[in-house]
Parts: sequence; C-alpha cells; structure tokens
Amino acid sequence: MLLSGSSEDYGLKYFAAFTGCSAESEASFNTIVFLAEKVNELNLQRVCQIESGNGKIAKTVISNSKNRKAKIVTFDSLQSTTKEQIKKGTTYLNAMEKNLDALKEALN
Repeated sequence: MLLSGSSEDYGLKYFAAFTGCSAESEASFNTIVFLAEKVNELNLQRVCQIESGNGKIAKTVISNSKNRKAKIVTFDSLQSTTKEQIKKGTTYLNAMEKNLDALKEALN
C-alpha cells in the first residue's frame, strides 16, 4: 500500500511479499505461507497488489488460504505508466482517485 507518511500514521498494518522496491519476481515458499496464514488469521477478504504485478503472488496467497474467494485489489504505483496512457489522459490526480477507490474497497 502506498501512503504519504508511514502506515502507522494512519493506524494501518500491512504484510508484504517484498520489503520496499524489489527486483525479485517470485516470493519464497515461506513468504507465501506466512501471507496465506495472515489472510486466515485476520479473515481477510482482499489481497492487494500493484499494477505492475501479474497477480501470480496474490493468486497464490489466496489459493493457499482458507478464503479462496478473497478478491485482489490493485493499486497504481505509477511506475509502469506509459506515454500512450498519458496521451490518452492518465494523470497523477486520476490515478490517485482510482487508488482511493481501491483503498476503500480494500478496507471494506
């Protein structure tokens, strides 16, 4: 989850496959197990990812949890925004508005 300030400033806790920005594309077995156990322990209905991910890690976490109906919510980090998307009208503001909608969904 991308927030200005720290997640603690907003009273949010998160668990991630990677710390910070990572060039890795595969999470370890232990990481997947840990995240699936968190989905179970916290009875989570949503698993979040950023737009540059292919969804494989989120899908694997969900499939290894008890809640196989959990939804994947995607946030736009703007890291993969293309010139073509900008030409078609993508702006920082509308990307952040979509992230706000995603955050609302993730927190429900």
